[in-house]
Amino acid sequence: MSIQTERDCAIYRCSCKDGMYLYVDQKDGLNNLPETLIKRIGQPELAMTLVISRETRLANANAEIILAALDTQGFYLQMPPSHSDYMQEVNKNNHLLGKETS
Repeated sequence: MSIQTERDCAIYRCSCKDGMYLYVDQKDGLNNLPETLIKRIGQPELAMTLVISRETRLANANAEIILAALDTQGFYLQMPPSHSDYMQEVNKNNHLLGKETS
């Protein structure tokens, strides 16, 4: 089975945790999700709709992984970055402070 290369997605903000987002195919919406997932995410709020292709660049998720998850399970749940992930990113960028770029 080949993964669709482009999809119209609805992206929902999950009320149970800041930074948690649920990606679903826009035409299906929230209709075919497992009940356990619905209980876990709390009250979903539509954040945006977006056409996602393999080339789409997203801040906290990989477009190819999202497309594959939509094909195999019908949704993609983006978890918030952990505190250690955030601190590693800050540390990685700290070496640039005070340096001029050419």
